[in-house]
Amino acid sequence: MIVRYRRAPTATARRVGKSLFLAHSERGTLYRVNTPVAALWKLLAAPTHATEVLRVFADAFPHVSGARLRRDVVKMLHDLVAEGLVVEVAGRPPTLRARNNRRA
Repeated sequence: MIVRYRRAPTATARRVGKSLFLAHSERGTLYRVNTPVAALWKLLAAPTHATEVLRVFADAFPHVSGARLRRDVVKMLHDLVAEGLVVEVAGRPPTLRARNNRRA
């Protein structure tokens, strides 16, 4: 079984100016999140595997070591799950898809 992550149904987001706020309706908590967490939130609109999140962050931050990115992604996911803003969902293993090969 593969674990994927998605936004919790009890979590909402609201952008105010340049800031993103996440709220948990049942807990009555509100968080102002930083840019990486806001990017992660966007990725989790659909169930997403941690390796896909890591790939996106590696593309966005090529100068950061893989080990550092893994630690940061795991911590962000862990913290969001612990606060009830993100939930783990079981799913099928990701399938390998051929890349679109465009010819000039």
